[in-house]
Amino acid sequence: MPCALSELRLDHTLKCGQSFRWKEVTPGVWTGVIGHQLSVNLGKLYKSWSAADQNFKKISSSFQGIRMLRQDPVENLFSFICSSNNHISRISSMVEKLCDQYGAEITEVDGKLHHSFPQVSALAAPGVEAKLRELGFGYRAKYINVTAKYICDNHSEEWLYSLRNMPYEDAKRELMKLCGVGAKVADCVCLMSMDKPGSIHLYVDTHVSNDCTWIAAVGHYIP
Repeated sequence: MPCALSELRLDHTLKCGQSFRWKEVTPGVWTGVIGHQLSVNLGKLYKSWSAADQNFKKISSSFQGIRMLRQDPVENLFSFICSSNNHISRISSMVEKLCDQYGAEITEVDGKLHHSFPQVSALAAPGVEAKLRELGFGYRAKYINVTAKYICDNHSEEWLYSLRNMPYEDAKRELMKLCGVGAKVADCVCLMSMDKPGSIHLYVDTHVSNDCTWIAAVGHYIP
C-alpha cells in the first residue's frame, strides 16, 4: 500500500510507547494487528499547524508522519495497566504473553502464530493472576485479573466502548474505579482509545521527547 513518509512514519509512530504489539522484523518491515487507519490527511494538518505556529513549523520536519492511533479500548486499557513502572520492551513482552496465553489464534505468518487480544472474560477467569505472576507480570497480574473481574461483574466488555460517548471527565472517573488505573493511565486510555483529546495536556511521558509531545499537543490546541 503506497504511503508517503509525510503521511505515516512507522518507526516513529509504533515505537513511541502508545501501542505495544508492533515489531520491526527486518529494517522497515513491521508486523502487528490493527483495524482501520489513514483516513485523516496528515500532510494537510501539518501544513495547517505549521502556518499557525512557528515552533511547530521549525521542528515538524524532523518528526513527519506521527499519528495518534485510535486503539481498541480493551487492548489499550490492559496494555497500559502493564505499563505501570515499566519500560516499552518489557511492556511489549507482557502484552504478547497476554495474547499468546489468552487470545484467539488469528493466523500464522512465517512460522509465527498471531493472536487476538484476549476478551475481558478470559482475563477474569480463575487462575489468571497466578499464571500471569508465573509469566513475570508481578503485581500487575492482580491488577489485570481484578479489573477484568470488575468489568464482568459490574458491566460488560461493551461498557468500555460506551465510555467513548461520555464527557472526558466522566470517562476518566469511571476508568479510575478500575484496579491499577490511576490518573495517568486513565488519561492515556482516554486519549488513545476513548476519543478524548482533552486529556493530552496533562502529562509528558518519559518515553516521548518534548518536541514529539509538542507536536501532538499542537494537533489538539491549534484550530
